[in-house]
Amino acid sequence: MKIDVRQIIKDHLNTLRDVPSEGKSIWDLVIFYVTPILVGAFAYFWVCSLKGYIQCFHNIFWYLCRTALELAGGCIWNFSKKVGDSR
Repeated sequence: MKIDVRQIIKDHLNTLRDVPSEGKSIWDLVIFYVTPILVGAFAYFWVCSLKGYIQCFHNIFWYLCRTALELAGGCIWNFSKKVGDSR
């Protein structure tokens, strides 16, 4: 069984109606279609222009997390040793 995507889009557009006038609501079309497209395009181009900074922030975060995990592991290992244990 195949799903017809065109019918789903057509039904969705039919739900975007203004109740008193029974016409299409321009604000609903803007909110559900135009705004996400504009936000997505802006985010795509903004992220592409900041790709070097994002890589730098990712590396810094990764090193800080790794260091924190190593310190936590060392503390757990150190405090889990029994008194007088020479290992």
